Amino acid sequence: MIKNRTAQLMFQSAFCAVGIIGIVASFGFFDMVWRWDFYIQFTNLSNYFCFLVMLIELIQTAKKKEDSFVSALPLLKFIGVLSILLTFIVFNFFIAKEATRDPVLNFKINSVTFHVILPVMYILDWLLFYEKKKVRITYPLISVLFPLFYGVFIFVHAALYRFDSSVLNFFGTGPFIYPYFFLNIDTYGVGGVCLWILGLGAVFVGVGFIFYGIDRICFSLQKRCCKNNATEIIPINEREADIEVLFEFNGTRKGYVADGYRPMHLITDDCLTTGAHHYYDVQTVLPAGTAKGTITFIAPEAYPHSLWVGKRLNIQECEKIVGYATVLKIFNPILLKSEDI
Repeated sequence: MIKNRTAQLMFQSAFCAVGIIGIVASFGFFDMVWRWDFYIQFTNLSNYFCFLVMLIELIQTAKKKEDSFVSALPLLKFIGVLSILLTFIVFNFFIAKEATRDPVLNFKINSVTFHVILPVMYILDWLLFYEKKKVRITYPLISVLFPLFYGVFIFVHAALYRFDSSVLNFFGTGPFIYPYFFLNIDTYGVGGVCLWILGLGAVFVGVGFIFYGIDRICFSLQKRCCKNNATEIIPINEREADIEVLFEFNGTRKGYVADGYRPMHLITDDCLTTGAHHYYDVQTVLPAGTAKGTITFIAPEAYPHSLWVGKRLNIQECEKIVGYATVLKIFNPILLKSEDI
């Protein structure tokens, strides 16, 4: 799992660049033709969807100032992962091997980008850069709505064409209204097509729960790595203060806090750490009070280059936010963000 902002920008930019090539190719640009049936292919729709999600990710990454995991649109990201994986599996294990399909079609720019390169890159992006434990237990069930709505769209579209399967797709390899063999009512009947849809939907949900488990496993690995990095910690009472801050408590606590108070602080999106407070000129601060002072963290070596002047840290007691600390000065150079050194 990688929090490096530069690596994220490079990977997301590469995906978007390949995505633009694939989108242009899906319209027939590189073959100097107009692919009038582009809008009915699940391959195209799932890749368009993933491209938009990745573009939003890229914008978020470009705007942030620190190294952290990507966290934009967790539900849509998850839907994209399952949808583009479905695209990858159905094409490479079923459609590409159809006896009636010209093998040359499998190596066209649109096919290679949308069926191989972008699916692999999108799933890798989720595995390597995306913040874990964002996937909720309901996401696999919600995600199956995407391919189910696609199925509804196909049959509404076919009804508009009065289920006329004599109209062929752009390549002339099959009925225009049935872009995939398992959707062909003429071949499998309504019952057979419904069984295909239910079967693929069940697989879709099952794979969704597998990815839910992968998300939790990756989160556990992140926590383990964080613990392994926090070695040889010098006790707080033996070190100088790390930063000077303005403390602003929000009234959540029932009682005042005293000098030496040791809550947790959200240093990065995935790192909470303990720090000792020292308040200038006062011994206590009211539940909704403010004060200037310092924080001495328990293990600054575990989260280097993560702070800058003006950054606002959550002050927490477990999951409860009891206030905020705005950084005024940074005394410990190991905490100073790289570009500010």
